[in-house]
Amino acid sequence: PALASLQRELSRPDFTITFSHTNVPPALPHEITLCVYRIVQEALQNAIRHSAARKVSVDLRGVADRLALTIVDDGVGFDIDAEWGKGLGLLSMAERLESIDGSVRLQSSPGAGTRVEASVPVPPVQETAAAV
Repeated sequence: PALASLQRELSRPDFTITFSHTNVPPALPHEITLCVYRIVQEALQNAIRHSAARKVSVDLRGVADRLALTIVDDGVGFDIDAEWGKGLGLLSMAERLESIDGSVRLQSSPGAGTRVEASVPVPPVQETAAAV
């Protein structure tokens, strides 16, 4: 629900955000949900501020014992090596994910848009013992 709200809040007539989700566990630890929300928020803000993108897709999937998050924009792209460390956004994404044993992979080049792929481990569901 929080990501759908972010989608509604940031979408504009000239900036479309699509959001899809598949097999996302219904209950996740707060630190995971907050991290995923902040990663999506940062990626969307970057697309708005820097990319001149018209379309951004956000896909969140539950895959085995992980959440896979993919955010793709059709913007101007950038040279990752040249920009790394210049701002706090990309660095904060990596640090947030590392704090919960997650990882991030960025793909971008000038003229080719940007792709953010994040992976977050999901703890196994604890089954409650039935009362005898």
